[in-house]
Amino acid sequence: MSSITPSSGQEDRDNLALEFFAKVLPKTGPYYASRKKGTRWKDIFCEDIEALWRTIKQDDLNGFDTYFATARFSTNPGRTINNAEQLCSLRIDIDYGAGHRHPNYQDVRESYEALKLFCAKVELPHPVSIKSGGGLHCYWPFKEDLPRIQWQRYANGLKAACTEHGLRCGHECTTDAARVLRPPFTYNRKLGTPRETELTVPKPGPYEWARAEMLLQYAAKVANLVRLPASSPLPPRPAYLEASSAPAEAFPLRPPADAKAIADQCAQIGHMRATRGVMSEPAWHACIGVLAFCGEEGQALAHEGR
Repeated sequence: MSSITPSSGQEDRDNLALEFFAKVLPKTGPYYASRKKGTRWKDIFCEDIEALWRTIKQDDLNGFDTYFATARFSTNPGRTINNAEQLCSLRIDIDYGAGHRHPNYQDVRESYEALKLFCAKVELPHPVSIKSGGGLHCYWPFKEDLPRIQWQRYANGLKAACTEHGLRCGHECTTDAARVLRPPFTYNRKLGTPRETELTVPKPGPYEWARAEMLLQYAAKVANLVRLPASSPLPPRPAYLEASSAPAEAFPLRPPADAKAIADQCAQIGHMRATRGVMSEPAWHACIGVLAFCGEEGQALAHEGR
């Protein structure tokens, strides 16, 4: 029996939300909820689905933008890719309408039509869909929980299929195992006037992973494009890497760069500072590679964004 205390008139929404989480999340926790107000983020560790939904509901009532991650995490602290242990759903994020830097589609109808055409071309089943208050979050739920490494192959294939068939969506959401998305029946406060998120297509799935087997072929095609033959010789060593006879004073050390100035001017470093590192792992690694040239100030910003 559910331990959720229903809000007035919300019993059906509570049940639908719990059914949704049971579909798209691994069978056991722990899970992560996240909340955001302004530029401040906080991740909340939740032992089970009901605790996750209670946390999300309360944070939404308190005026936060709320999110959840689709992975089962280890008990190590931190919502990171390395701590994501298992997943049982694939997902994409499609933006539409005004309020986005680069809108993908004009409106929700055009988004649905593009999604329907994509599923037909790839022969994927229909996903569960949420109107997120500015886009579509689409989930393909599966019956079996997969280890993250195995799940990643399917996620990479989904990204490759979207690229090949022209479905415009945020690829960082598709392949990031620790990514957070908006839950149903909450409010999106990012675009000015709060917009309620809607569970518009709740019924599809869960499916067998065999229904997504074709995605592994898409992933393999992309991998083959960048894989060199085993017999390919290495290029010759560049001349600038050879030992130089020039005196050391010919190569004076540069002073550390200004981390604050870079964050003010660079959108990626600024995003890292604003979200305290809540971003995809490849983007985070790229940012700390820049901050490595910023001395102690850069180290402080990098540690703040961990």
